[in-house]
Amino acid sequence: MALHHGAKEVVWLRRLLEQLGVGQEEPTVVFCDNESAVKLAKNACLHGLTKHIRPKWHWVRRLLDKEVRLEIGKTHQQAADIFTKRLAEENHWKGMKLAEMSVH
Repeated sequence: MALHHGAKEVVWLRRLLEQLGVGQEEPTVVFCDNESAVKLAKNACLHGLTKHIRPKWHWVRRLLDKEVRLEIGKTHQQAADIFTKRLAEENHWKGMKLAEMSVH
């Protein structure tokens, strides 16, 4: 569902930029580290486990290639992981560097 919320934010920002006269021609790239969510958004396969999220991923699917382009972001590229996951010390410091944070 985070993908749905991220796509909503992208659409809102694109509309705002368009009203300000600096619209985008190309779709905005949205990185998601959940491969299942990306596959579900791109593929129309339906099964019982996804009933409750159908409307949301149908909405995201309609945006694909027009306003949003989904790409899978690898975990080691996610700066936010330092705030949301327990990481080994080495990965924590890599995340700090990605987030451009430093300890003085």
